[in-house]
Amino acid sequence: MTGGLARRNEGENDRGDDLDRVVFFSDAVFAIAMTVLALTLHIPARTTDAGVARALREALPSIYTYALSFTVVGLYWVAHHRMFRYINRFDSTLLALNLATLGAVAFTPFPTSVLGNYGNTTAAVVFYAATMGVLGSLVTLLWAYASYNYRLIAATTPQNFIANRLLRSGAVPIVFIASIPIAFASPNAAEWFWLLIVIIRILLRRHYGTTFEGEPRPQ
Repeated sequence: MTGGLARRNEGENDRGDDLDRVVFFSDAVFAIAMTVLALTLHIPARTTDAGVARALREALPSIYTYALSFTVVGLYWVAHHRMFRYINRFDSTLLALNLATLGAVAFTPFPTSVLGNYGNTTAAVVFYAATMGVLGSLVTLLWAYASYNYRLIAATTPQNFIANRLLRSGAVPIVFIASIPIAFASPNAAEWFWLLIVIIRILLRRHYGTTFEGEPRPQ
């Protein structure tokens, strides 16, 4: 722990306006990306009044993909938000990891659109799962880097809390990455496999409680 604290003088900055700017900017990117997801929904412009019901039925896969993406990106935002409650200083590596994470967040409307339009193809499912897996891995890596040896978090943060946050943030990308081989055999089976995220979240909640229970007070 001492070695981690000693590194504070090596290009790291205490929490202040600069770190708050990082958080505000990150929140803005998440918000914009989640809003743009809705733009992936549409019905053909030349749809007649009589054809609206049919067009809406045909749009159901896109609506499902939108709901899935909004939920997953929302979970990543919650993880990101809670991590930065405990990150009280930063360095250039953290900034780079955060920018990479935000780049993946901003990219999500594209694979969401592809999956909504071509959800029965292996390529679309693999592309979507890979994107979400990379995004989740970056969020997890962000916390792993900041919390390792108390590099950028308070020294009073309990170790079991650090491990709990890693498990929670890492569970979602593991499911997406594990679904990629399944997609080559059956794209539909891979999409059903994503429901495992819900089961894992329920099991984690039962084992650890809600994300608000038992958390240390930010320092």
